[in-house]
Amino acid sequence: MKPLEITVSAFGPYAGNVQIPLSKLGEQGIFLITGDTGAGKTTLFDAICFALFGEVSGSNREVDSLRSDFASPSTKTFVDLTFSHHGETYRILRNPAYLRPKKSGEGTTKETADATLWYPDGSVVSGAEKVKKAAETLLGIDAKQFKQIAMIAQGEFLKLLYADSVERGAIFRRVFHTDFYLAFQKKLKELEKENRTAFEDSGKRLLTYLSQCGIEETDENTLLQRAEQFLTEAEAEYEKAENVWLQQEKEIAAKEEERLKIAAQQADGENTNRLLDALAEAKKQYQSLLEEETAQLLKKEELQKQRRAVDYVQPKALDWKQKKDAADRLELQLKGLLDKEQKEKEVLQNSIEQEKALEPLCGQLEFDRAEAAKKEDRLKDFEAKEQAEKEIRRQEAEIQETAAQKEKLETEKTTLEDHLEVLRQQESLLPVVQQRLSALEQEKNRLQEQKDLLQETNDALQDGLEIRKTLDEIQKKYQTAKEKWEQAKAVADQAERNYLDAQAGILAENLAEGMPCPVCGSVHHPAKAVRSTQAPTQAEWNRLREVEKTEREKTETLSRKSGERNISLEHLREKVRNGLKKLGLENISQMQELEVSLQTEENKLDTELRETKKQEKELLKVPDELEKAKAKQQSLQKSLDTTDTLLRQQESALSQKKGEFNQLVQRIGNGTLAEAQAEWKKLCDAIRKKEKALQDVADKKQQAETALAGTQALLQQTGDNFKESCEAKEQAKDAFLKTLEEQQFKDKADFANSLVSREILEQTEEKNRAYFVALQTSKQNLENKQTEAAGKIYQDLTELEEEMKRLGVEKEEIQEKVQEQKALWQTRKKAAESAQKELQAWKKAEKDYLPIVELSKTANGELAQKDKIAFEQFVQGFYFDRILAAANLRFAEMTNGRYHLRRAEVAANKRSQSGLELEVMDYFTGKARGVKSLSGGEAFKASLSLALGLSDLIQQTAGGVEIKAMFIDEGFGALDEESREQAKSIRI
Repeated sequence: MKPLEITVSAFGPYAGNVQIPLSKLGEQGIFLITGDTGAGKTTLFDAICFALFGEVSGSNREVDSLRSDFASPSTKTFVDLTFSHHGETYRILRNPAYLRPKKSGEGTTKETADATLWYPDGSVVSGAEKVKKAAETLLGIDAKQFKQIAMIAQGEFLKLLYADSVERGAIFRRVFHTDFYLAFQKKLKELEKENRTAFEDSGKRLLTYLSQCGIEETDENTLLQRAEQFLTEAEAEYEKAENVWLQQEKEIAAKEEERLKIAAQQADGENTNRLLDALAEAKKQYQSLLEEETAQLLKKEELQKQRRAVDYVQPKALDWKQKKDAADRLELQLKGLLDKEQKEKEVLQNSIEQEKALEPLCGQLEFDRAEAAKKEDRLKDFEAKEQAEKEIRRQEAEIQETAAQKEKLETEKTTLEDHLEVLRQQESLLPVVQQRLSALEQEKNRLQEQKDLLQETNDALQDGLEIRKTLDEIQKKYQTAKEKWEQAKAVADQAERNYLDAQAGILAENLAEGMPCPVCGSVHHPAKAVRSTQAPTQAEWNRLREVEKTEREKTETLSRKSGERNISLEHLREKVRNGLKKLGLENISQMQELEVSLQTEENKLDTELRETKKQEKELLKVPDELEKAKAKQQSLQKSLDTTDTLLRQQESALSQKKGEFNQLVQRIGNGTLAEAQAEWKKLCDAIRKKEKALQDVADKKQQAETALAGTQALLQQTGDNFKESCEAKEQAKDAFLKTLEEQQFKDKADFANSLVSREILEQTEEKNRAYFVALQTSKQNLENKQTEAAGKIYQDLTELEEEMKRLGVEKEEIQEKVQEQKALWQTRKKAAESAQKELQAWKKAEKDYLPIVELSKTANGELAQKDKIAFEQFVQGFYFDRILAAANLRFAEMTNGRYHLRRAEVAANKRSQSGLELEVMDYFTGKARGVKSLSGGEAFKASLSLALGLSDLIQQTAGGVEIKAMFIDEGFGALDEESREQAKSIRI
């Protein structure tokens, strides 16, 4: 980054608008900004830093104080910075938050902090935070690193010199891209954690299984180391326990055998008692049934009478009733048939009289039939005449159609000859149209290439905007994480200073005048360190360092992601720039106009292309159409000749048909077929009416005769049936009365009283039969029980039951003990088997874990009692050595060869990360000491040399951050004359 022009307005001591064209100072390596105290020298550095990052160059000033107290209320406060980076020019306009007069009304209002960044391609980023993130991404460093590397501000000149290993590592990681080595460290750390977790989890599972085996050892390390021995001993104990419970199971079997013998005796006694109880119950049941016997016998006789009424008498009564009903129905039917016979006789007599009245029509009907036959024969001549007339009209129509066809063919022949001439002319146009079509397609391809390029450029632009959006989010998260890291670092640094101060206080307690100081070597001690009562413990200090480390790693991760997005964004920008160049556009605002122009041109071209293709398609058909037209011309000529021949034949046939028609007219006259048919039809209708009248009378007579005969036959049959039905009725009555007497019923009333439904009768009979069956069964059961119980008495089973209970309790006690022992030892045996398997897994996990833990600790600088140099710090140490080499060239010149900066070989303690710690070699004393022991002027020279050395290396390192300017805001006048001349004389 190299500033080209700075414009400040109402900024610091500058009340108005001040423009500083730095590009006019030329390409000299050094120029001086000088002036009185408070004249605004540092304000210019503040302006550059504020424009880029929204911060001032020093830590003692606040952004809220940038508004000039001397400016008029209407003057706006802003910084406008134009700078170059990687050969391209950028511009940033930024204003702080400040109070200004309201545009309307009285009073003031707060102007919100804002910023705008213009890229070389014309794209713009707006917003204070977004521009800050964009500047960090563009330059590859944040505000803090910018002030340490490119702008050394008042009050912060020594920070780069006094930075610890962690702070220097963060700077070097961003500058030299050592993230890869850090990622490698983290990967080893993750592998160590995974293997350690697997090893520890396996050990925990193994300890769990061992504890389940009943092993009394409680020390976990002893359990793990002697696991195989413990498992072997547990197996032997299990075999002993198995022998014990086998002996106990034999005791259980003996108890069970004794219980079975007593159970048999108990079963015999219970059977005897049950038998005697059953005998008493049988006697009671039989006596109860015997008391009902008399009533059941009477009920049986009543049921037998009811059965006779239902089975014998009732069917005869039903038969008598059915036959009586049938005779009554036939009597009514007979009366109806006699009335019907009388009516049908009257109808027949009327038909006979009508038939006699129509006898004169028969002679007249014969005459009419003969006349109708003559008229029917004459109709054939009229039909022939009419057919001839129709044929004449048809042939005349065919002649007219054929003549019209001939005329049409002649017209088509003329039209076709004209069409042939047009086709011959169109055939000659095809090469011209094809040549034009080729030119249009080439133009179409050119337009499509431009559209594709425009689309690719637009896609790259949209992708860039999306990445820019993502980048802004990441940068916002990065800024938050960085602030948290800086806060955590400040807390940790303060704790470290307090802790180290406390250590110095401990060392200084017994320090006497003339005794060398173990820290600086001085024998004079005008102000000894005092031990603080509030100094943190080492554990608290380490915890704060871990917190700081965690926040730093989050910040580094977000920084890496931001860098990746920035690379992608730069690639897309390049793609957009190349696309605009190929399209001949100056900026992206012209893309929309070009798109519309290309679309309009394409639409116009597509229309012409469609029309030309359509014309080509039509012209390609012309040769075939030409051949078809020639063939059609020959076909038309052939058809014309055929039509002319057909016309002559039709005219000859018409003349012959007209002769036949004239002969028919001479024979039958000029009457028409319709008139002859109407006359013949009229006569036929009269004949049919007379025939119908005669036939209707004959049909009525026949129907009357048939109906009368049927009725008389039915009457005879019904009379015979009625006679038979009366006889059957009397026979049924006699049978009923006879059965009533045979079944011992006094009269109809006695029968009616005994009559019940068959369902109720059967149910009652079933109950009666069941009683007598139960009586007989009970009697037989009583006799059987008496036989079985003969000579038996009741048995007392109390003693046997008590003995069974005692044996059962003893058996259950032994059995429960055996089951408990079995469950315990089987569980232990299963646990031992699982422990054996887990032991092998634990050994394998241990084998996998031990090598990786050493490698991880080595790479991450965590080996006990070793220098805390991580892999990344080792690589960064290489760059640090080169920085120191470049810095010492200047430092030696400015100190006349007395001092030499170098990396400390041993860290301050074995617990802190080391590798980037700095010390100074004093060749006057021949001793190395800490850089914090340098005097103010010496520290100024050392930090200046270190900053310039870092700048040199960055310029030499491919892919590093490009810094083309360094701003040193320091009071060189505070140096002595010799030091000032030395600082001025070095080669920057």
